[in-house]
Amino acid sequence: MPSPTPSAETTAKALQAATLFAVSAASGATLAGSIFTVPLLLDAPTPLMLRLWARNMARARDALLPADLLCSLGLAALAALSSSSSSSRPAAARYCYAGAAALAAAIVPYTVLLVLPTNRKLLRRAELASALGPAAAGDEDEDVVRPADEPESSRFLVDHWGMLNLGRCALLISSAALGFYATVL
Repeated sequence: MPSPTPSAETTAKALQAATLFAVSAASGATLAGSIFTVPLLLDAPTPLMLRLWARNMARARDALLPADLLCSLGLAALAALSSSSSSSRPAAARYCYAGAAALAAAIVPYTVLLVLPTNRKLLRRAELASALGPAAAGDEDEDVVRPADEPESSRFLVDHWGMLNLGRCALLISSAALGFYATVL
């Protein structure tokens, strides 16, 4: 007996549920980085803080970057499905999904333009801290890992990164809100 094929409406609902769940989860994970992780990092000695920040950032990047891009693609697909001639959805839903897709995709230029310069400074310092080895983990001396050409303290940079990360979270929350709004239209 052949298995029944799902209808276009069922497929759209599944895509809608998966995409909106993913964008909401990604916004929560991004927010957690700023409000939970950064304050804990700031309590650690500087070399340890930098190494932990680098490990956390690498793991978050590996998990959240693909999720962010898939959310954007899912929202764009929902916009395309909403614009199909067989759809009874109003044009407003299509525009909301398209806007939500644009907001989710805006994380990439936001990160490249605003967050990446801070990431590079912190990664450079994390490499210096790793080069010092575990014996320096208890060293509170900021000058040990601060390059001479960078006036900001490492603690300032981690805190600044947390604030910049809130902007990424705002993009995702706005994307999720717009996507949820489109579902009720």
